Amino acid sequence: MSFRHPQLRAPIIAFSLSLAVACSAMGCSDPLTDDGQDAQRSGASDGGQDSSALFDGSASLDARPHLDGSFMDRSDMALTACSASDTDGDGFGTHESCARVDCDEGNPSIHPDSFEACNGQDDDCDLQIDEDLGDSVCGVGMCMVSTENCSDGQTIACAPDEPTAEVCNSMDDDCDGQTDEEVDAVRCGVGACERSAQCVGGQLGECVPGDPVRELCNGADDDCDGVVDNGFRARIVPSTYTDLVNHHAACDGSGQRIGSECNAAMSRFCRAQECGTTGFGPAENHGDNAYVTCVSGVEPHVVPFDVLWRHHEGCESPDEAISGPCNAAIHRYCSGRGQLTGFGPVELGPEDMQVVCLAEAVEVIETRYSILTQQHGPCNGTDQHIGPDCNAAIKRWCISRGFVSGFGPLEHNGDVLFVACLRP
Repeated sequence: MSFRHPQLRAPIIAFSLSLAVACSAMGCSDPLTDDGQDAQRSGASDGGQDSSALFDGSASLDARPHLDGSFMDRSDMALTACSASDTDGDGFGTHESCARVDCDEGNPSIHPDSFEACNGQDDDCDLQIDEDLGDSVCGVGMCMVSTENCSDGQTIACAPDEPTAEVCNSMDDDCDGQTDEEVDAVRCGVGACERSAQCVGGQLGECVPGDPVRELCNGADDDCDGVVDNGFRARIVPSTYTDLVNHHAACDGSGQRIGSECNAAMSRFCRAQECGTTGFGPAENHGDNAYVTCVSGVEPHVVPFDVLWRHHEGCESPDEAISGPCNAAIHRYCSGRGQLTGFGPVELGPEDMQVVCLAEAVEVIETRYSILTQQHGPCNGTDQHIGPDCNAAIKRWCISRGFVSGFGPLEHNGDVLFVACLRP
């Protein structure tokens, strides 16, 4: 065998000696001395290369011989080194020749193709820990929060904030999916005048109380003074002497139909009515029927006869209690107290009577018996100027003028008289 390149003799000889030593240690045959089985000695093998080329300088310096006589290039050797470094069997090694390097050969679940988990480790070998695990959003309205799914290697559960009372701010404070509903708005006024400021566009409007009206017997505070069903009111309530006798035994419709005992019975009857405090009558009566005018919001008080007598002579004792002089005395007494008029007696004692003074919802009006007789004939000032027929005439005349009832005469002189008409 001759060498065409004398300058390669020393290196090739050295390489051949080292290869022979390796083969001797591994028990392989020497490709340069084997009896005709090495394809290189015969000059060719399947896809192989003439061994003489190795020595004549035509072989690539990137090739290295395999022990079986074939050659491997550098990429084959790099792959072999990378695979040899994959000690945990996850398909990725640590050798520098590996295209992607495993960062933990002690854990087969950690490698460049692994999915990142929340565990405080770099699972996919990208030099980042627990990255790109995202956020979770939970809750609605002001309770909505966004939470990192992983922190310090621990999975974080998303917990919404606590709801608060709804206020007018265009936000869902109580976290029910609605905005500014059932807002605890500013309120003003009392009773039927109570109002609330409306929430519009997250802003509370001005609170303006309602206007008070005259109190009615309806379970409401109509006049907005904080008290329900107070204040004066008047209404006609149908009754019977069969019922009135239960309030005073003398007012039975036969022994007495009008008088001090029936006054007491009617006042007591009215007090038993809803919102009633006292009353008078009968405004009309026929047969067993008696129509009583009940009033509310006023209370009787006791007036001695010697006081009433000073206001009008002739009102000095229980015997004159139902009379023109006592009507005038009561009217003058109440007027002297700064009120408009009054009626009575609603209860009668030997030395005094209970009277009711009125300061509101009543109007004192001048009229004539010649007018009242058109409402009820016998009340003409001659046949009768005070009594049951004039009660009916006065009540009818007041109703014709838009009032609910009336009483009188408060004063009278000839054809002229003054009556009190009551508003409802």
